[in-house]
Amino acid sequence: MPKTPLNPLRELFRLFLALTLASAAVTLIAGIAAIAGAQEPDRIGRKGLVPLVVICWLLVARVPRSGLTKVLGLAGGRQPVRDIAGGLLCGVLSLVILNGVLLLLGARLIEPEMGPAMLLLKTVLYLLQALALALLEESLFRGLLHGRLRATFGPTVAIILGSTIFAVSHFLRPPKSRPPEAWWDTMPACFAGLGEMFTLRWREVVGLLLVGLILAIVREGRRTIFLAMGVHAGWVWVRFTSNKTLEDVDERINEDLWLLGTKRLYDGLLGWAALLFTLALIWWLRVRAAKREVGS
Repeated sequence: MPKTPLNPLRELFRLFLALTLASAAVTLIAGIAAIAGAQEPDRIGRKGLVPLVVICWLLVARVPRSGLTKVLGLAGGRQPVRDIAGGLLCGVLSLVILNGVLLLLGARLIEPEMGPAMLLLKTVLYLLQALALALLEESLFRGLLHGRLRATFGPTVAIILGSTIFAVSHFLRPPKSRPPEAWWDTMPACFAGLGEMFTLRWREVVGLLLVGLILAIVREGRRTIFLAMGVHAGWVWVRFTSNKTLEDVDERINEDLWLLGTKRLYDGLLGWAALLFTLALIWWLRVRAAKREVGS
């Protein structure tokens, strides 16, 4: 029997309720951190926003424990380690090529902030951090969110709407012009960051939309989050390491900011091209693998 579509209004209400509960929990955590004497209690609270949304949504959606891995996009993969590794290589390759182009154009300089031994250690730590972050975000956005939206609206709307929510969520942080006044102002300050999306930072919006669309397409083609998780981790890993090894040449970047972008790597035309190259590379590798299977 075909599955009964989920009720759209009910799912949107559950998402709103999960975000509300998570926001209250973030404020509570920031308050506890302030009482404990933390220097930046609002920052400590904000770091828990994404996992708290996942937890609250799972609670309000009443997902059975037996189906939890499937809801998060972690069930059904035949070779998850290979998917993660393959996605990681594709993500790393695309942004390494981008950094190489930026170096040739004079927009970046190689200036490591630390010695070789410390840099190697940091690189390994950044990889672990990137994998953890990718697992967390992919479980929420390409796992839980994409799955619920797909069951409600179908795959096309799920990809577009999920990518939009993904992009918007990255602006849920206090802007420099409006820092939190105290721990209780953590979430209002975060929501104030949404106002910068289409004024000061529209290039970031385009880049994050593209990131979300590519990862959602990859997830849709694979039906699990492992390949998308690898790609995401590869992008984040290169960003973390390049921030410690490369320096912007501000004069050159300001001449063609729309083309070169900044250290974020996804807020310029070349960065957008690198993201699309990642998708094209994955598609090409999948076609080659399919031809090998047919040949064998």
